[in-house]
Amino acid sequence: MKAFFAPRQGDAGGDRLSYTPVLVTVFLNIIVQLALPDEGYTRVISSVIAGFTLMLAFYAAGVSRRHLRLVGAIVVLSVLASIGGTVSQSPVGTILSTSVGFLLSIGAPVAIARDLIRQPEVTTRSVIGAATIYLLIGVFFGQVYSLMVAAGETPFFAQGTDGTIAERLYFSFVTITTVGYGDFTAATQWGRAFAAAEALIGQLYLVTVISVLVGNLGAKRIKGTGDAPAPAGAAGPDSPATGTGPAHGARDA
Repeated sequence: MKAFFAPRQGDAGGDRLSYTPVLVTVFLNIIVQLALPDEGYTRVISSVIAGFTLMLAFYAAGVSRRHLRLVGAIVVLSVLASIGGTVSQSPVGTILSTSVGFLLSIGAPVAIARDLIRQPEVTTRSVIGAATIYLLIGVFFGQVYSLMVAAGETPFFAQGTDGTIAERLYFSFVTITTVGYGDFTAATQWGRAFAAAEALIGQLYLVTVISVLVGNLGAKRIKGTGDAPAPAGAAGPDSPATGTGPAHGARDA
């Protein structure tokens, strides 16, 4: 796992691709699923965008080129198989489209998080990367609700329906943002449990991860102090301003 997420040789953290394109493509994929009808071509479009977004996220996160090519091959094969299954009206197409979505909602947040943890400074790129993870959490729970529908024998929603893929994704984002419109509510015990977990995770993520990153924007990690972030403009341990660094000693000599 460490080798998979090892940085590419020659890639400096500050020279990597911004997470803004990743955030945009994730948002685009969500809109496509919510706005277009629940048809085969919608699933194909969504799987293509999801596959592209996954590759973009891995590239921005600095995943090694060898593993990037491996993941790219898997994504391309899955998307092509999804297209073939959809054209032939086989349930395999739906399964493969869902698998690409799962790859995106699980793989991309892990890659982005590991990249952000390694960064020596909290930047706008860090905040955008964290916001991308937040959206992907909502996508992940939408996929989980679809799995529950496929495995369950009773309607997922208390309204007496399983809902469409778009409605389950809509329910996921209404839940993670704790808007709680009430037009859809989970009926099963597992559905309610996951909905409660999603609401808690979403709110805790916003008030901890996002708020800490925004509050420490521009801060750098201090070596030898557990890599704790230092406020922007704070002097490091070897800074002349501290009176203990090499430069200060040289003047005293």
